[in-house]
Amino acid sequence: MAERVTVIIPNWNGLKWLGPCLRSMRAQTFRDFRTIVVDNGSADGSIEFMRAEFPEVQIVALPVNVGFAAGMNAGIRAAAGECIAALNNDTEVDPQWLEQMVSAMDDHPEFSFFASKIMDFKQRDIFDSIGDGYGRSGLSFKLAAKCRDDGSFTKPFEVFGACAAACIYRRAMLDD
Repeated sequence: MAERVTVIIPNWNGLKWLGPCLRSMRAQTFRDFRTIVVDNGSADGSIEFMRAEFPEVQIVALPVNVGFAAGMNAGIRAAAGECIAALNNDTEVDPQWLEQMVSAMDDHPEFSFFASKIMDFKQRDIFDSIGDGYGRSGLSFKLAAKCRDDGSFTKPFEVFGACAAACIYRRAMLDD
């Protein structure tokens, strides 16, 4: 039986970030998931490192850097989960990240994707994004970017889009 969630992490020469990122995935309280790292032709030893230190990770090794979107699509094609989580290789997720994302999906079957609170990596009380907004100008923007987390965003709310640095999608929506 397939896992409920497949987490896809694109990587290109990201060896220095993979350890913290993949260790944070090992620490997840939600366990019904598989991690796929799509390697975009790295030349920094990323694949060898993952094989030695994270044998549970499935690696999709591409011969060249095809970019983020094409790398994610390669991961989606290899995924079996009913939910697809996207995660940047330079992130560390909270141990309850997947548990909370799946809980939001279960609580809100009417929605097809969910954004995460994304904090600045060096200043972890400053938001990078809590989702994407859309202005009258036709341009998208990061919600709450560079704002201090004062506890205002504790309840779910609708966003225009989710930053693929850390989000989750229903597979059915992607297939459609």
